[in-house]
Amino acid sequence: MAKYSLKSYAPSLSEKADAEKIRQQISALDPQNNIVEIDFEDIVAMTTICARLIFGQLYLDLGPELYNKNIKIIHCEETLEIIIRWGIESALEHEV
Repeated sequence: MAKYSLKSYAPSLSEKADAEKIRQQISALDPQNNIVEIDFEDIVAMTTICARLIFGQLYLDLGPELYNKNIKIIHCEETLEIIIRWGIESALEHEV
């Protein structure tokens, strides 16, 4: 299992450049073949665009089965979980 902490971006994720960097770093941990645990400790807010760029793109890259198997999110508030779901939905809508 690989671990990735978002703590250095606390308290919020709102910059597109940061979201791209985070997605690239998570992708470098090889979520195709490894479980990647993403730690939201100290993150209290995130824009939907950041959620789409990070989690939506990971979802598209991995597919639903592998994403659900290998991407594990911890220490995440319910409101942020909703934003992540919106980000994935947005990525799916933009792909079609």
